Amino acid sequence: MLSFTCEVDYEFAAYEPLVLSIDRTNWKFGKADINIFMLTVEYHGIAIPVLWHMLNKRGNSNQIERIKLIKEFTDLFGKHRINKLLADREFIGEQWIKYLKREGITFGIRVKHNMIVDNIKGVVGQKKLSELFTSPKTKVYKSVSLFGTTLNIAGKKLTNKDDYLIIVTNGDAKNILDEYRRRWKIETMFSFLKTRGFNLESTHMICPNKLRMLVGLLAITFLFCLSIGVEKNKEKPIPLKTHGRKAISLFRYGLDNIRKIVCDTKTFCYQLYWQIKKVIEAMTTMTIIVKLN
Repeated sequence: MLSFTCEVDYEFAAYEPLVLSIDRTNWKFGKADINIFMLTVEYHGIAIPVLWHMLNKRGNSNQIERIKLIKEFTDLFGKHRINKLLADREFIGEQWIKYLKREGITFGIRVKHNMIVDNIKGVVGQKKLSELFTSPKTKVYKSVSLFGTTLNIAGKKLTNKDDYLIIVTNGDAKNILDEYRRRWKIETMFSFLKTRGFNLESTHMICPNKLRMLVGLLAITFLFCLSIGVEKNKEKPIPLKTHGRKAISLFRYGLDNIRKIVCDTKTFCYQLYWQIKKVIEAMTTMTIIVKLN
């Protein structure tokens, strides 16, 4: 099996804990199902691809596959590098949750509103989660029984939707809903790899090994664009919109700058040389590991 991993340090502290997210992206080409299960770390507000597996099936990963992915990360970088692991509703299961808790990995995982919980302080008997969160106001329940263990839960009913945002954690649940929003960065990263950037879905490849390599090449290119964006932002900061966020992402800033250089044939070679030189200097602490098994 081929797996591609990269540790990104840049200017943040060598032992600073990282926010991890896991998710899948999938599409179909002909009769072939392309299903990529990925782990990312957050840097400069952007999710960076670190580990990924090609799932040779349709649908979600199983609990063993999730545990294997996390073990690969901890074997390479250590559990001390994990601040928190974030995941959506499809990444649940008793064996998986107990593994994370046993290993001391703090997590925030969204769960389905129809799940049954027990041992709720001030509440008699078992309840569906939807019965605990009946308004848009956030509520927190500590030490409830779920997935065969004791967890903390925070949640609320979403306004104008017949849905709920309910997060389970083995850590402090007080701010977990706000922290969970950071998981959306992996969705944005997938869009950068696909329609908003590299058009990964346009490939006609269906061989898992070739696709792993292609994702690896795109991950390196993604880091290159991000690094260019970080450097250019130091020279000329990206304008802020009225809500205080950047008008474009650092990745997009770097990608657009590369496109501009390539289109200007007169200065292409000169500019590309200096851009690559800056990136190499900025990435001197980045380790890229390719394992062939």
